[in-house]
Amino acid sequence: VRFKNIGWPPPPREPLPPEIDAGYTMHGSALPWHILSVLVPQGEDVEQLREYSTQARILPTMWGTSLFGTAPETRIGFATPRHRTTPNSLLNCFFFFRQFGFAKPSHEILSCLSKSGAEAFEVNLRLGREGLLRLEVAMHHTKH
Repeated sequence: VRFKNIGWPPPPREPLPPEIDAGYTMHGSALPWHILSVLVPQGEDVEQLREYSTQARILPTMWGTSLFGTAPETRIGFATPRHRTTPNSLLNCFFFFRQFGFAKPSHEILSCLSKSGAEAFEVNLRLGREGLLRLEVAMHHTKH
């Protein structure tokens, strides 16, 4: 369940009406693009993501969608399981950012993150009607 436009302080512009949404998420070892192409609204960002993940030979492991939202979101996730991480797993996560035109994090930030000793990584993308809304990296089972 997700609550939107509810809380304090109110936004400086004209307030948006309160909204509630719920969603459905499906996790798997690999979700092929021919299945996701039926579930995910098509657009330039989705096509760019599909091309990159196909070229990099990385299949999505998670798909989710809003059920009630007035601005529905689709989620696509890519996970590196604990038993399959490599020293380059963190850097590989940031290649998704580069694909969408974001700058690579500084060496200092990458160095700090790599010292966390994370054993698993996820890249999650949220897409709306306009395209990419959010892109995030999650690090799991860190030592620090």
